[in-house]
Amino acid sequence: GIDEVKAEVHRIVRNVQKARSENPNADVRVMHHYLFLGNPGTGKTTDCSCILYILYQLGVLPNGQFIEVRRESLVGEYIGTTAPKTMQAVESAMGGVPFIDEAYMLCKETTDNRDFGREAIDTLLGPLENQKGDFVCIATGYTKEMMERFIPSNPGLKSRFDTHITFHDYTAPQLHGIFMGMLKKSGYTLSEEAEHRLSHFFED
Repeated sequence: GIDEVKAEVHRIVRNVQKARSENPNADVRVMHHYLFLGNPGTGKTTDCSCILYILYQLGVLPNGQFIEVRRESLVGEYIGTTAPKTMQAVESAMGGVPFIDEAYMLCKETTDNRDFGREAIDTLLGPLENQKGDFVCIATGYTKEMMERFIPSNPGLKSRFDTHITFHDYTAPQLHGIFMGMLKKSGYTLSEEAEHRLSHFFED
C-alpha cells in the first residue's frame, strides 16, 4: 500500500541526490510543507515519523525531532495567549517536523466568529513561508474536512501546504499481507482453518 507516499519519498531522495551531484557544497533543503489526507488507520502518523527519519538521514533537516501537536497544543484559552503558544510549538520543532494532527479542528465554527484556532493558523503562516527549509510542517486530517474547512480558512494556506499526499484505504489483499507480516514478526502461525477464513474476513 501507500504507493503515493513511497513515490513522494523517492522523489525527494532523487532531488536531493541530484542537487548534491550538481553542487557538492550546496546546503540542500526540502522547501515544501505537506498535507497528509485520508481516513484513520491509513498510516499518516506512522509514516510522518518515517519520513522525518529519512529526511534527517539525508541531511536536509538538521535535527530529528518530531513534535506532534493538536488544536489544544496551539490554541490558548484567553485573548493574547494563542500566538505565543503556537510560536513556541513551531520553535520547538525547528530543524525537524511539527506534525499537526486533525488540523481542520483549528477551524471550528462559532456563532460569534471568535475562534482562537484561526489566530493559530494566522500565526503559522509567517514561519511556514519565511523559514521554509528550516523545518518541514505536515498537517493531517480527513480529506473532506481538510480541503473544505482547513485550506479555505485562510488564503495563504494553499500556497504554504503545496504538496498533498492521499493515504488511500488498504485493500483486502494489502491488509492480509500486513497481518501475515505481523504474525511472522511475532513468531505466530495460523491453523489451516484460520488461514482459509482469513482472506474472507478481510474481504468482509
